[in-house]
Amino acid sequence: IQWASSKEVIAKIYSDLNIQTPLRDEDLLEWIFEALEYIRTSVRLEDKRVVLQIENFKALLPCGVHDINQVAINGYGLTYSTETALQFYKEKKADQSQMLYVPTTYTIKYPYIYFGREVGEAEVFYRGVVLDEDGYPLIPDFNELKEACVWYVLYKFTLAKYASGK
Repeated sequence: IQWASSKEVIAKIYSDLNIQTPLRDEDLLEWIFEALEYIRTSVRLEDKRVVLQIENFKALLPCGVHDINQVAINGYGLTYSTETALQFYKEKKADQSQMLYVPTTYTIKYPYIYFGREVGEAEVFYRGVVLDEDGYPLIPDFNELKEACVWYVLYKFTLAKYASGK
């Protein structure tokens, strides 16, 4: 299979539909991937690793996350939880002066991953969509598939305009 950047589909959408007002790439990519799901076409995935900065108990997940394999803080693997109350275990500091509470679970409410720690770093190992040099997902390079994506985006775009009364 040959692969192409989803930018090609976005460019075709603007060209074929003569769209003058810029649309949000996030919406276009969401609709393109919905079309691919309906067609039952897979995208290329690869194993990835990222270190996220935790602020206010959460961190923004990177674009293109398909599934998370492992999350760790300070080398400790965390368990996924659907609970809103995150669990901890106690660990003594090296000098035995105080107990630290280390989170043992994480939860996801897209686009964020939540921890039981206010600040810090978390290491995330995941399978993600393969991206081009500009950060756009790669899709199978078939003209019929690209055309189907354009028509699906047209459908979603027209439906959104109709729903808003325009």
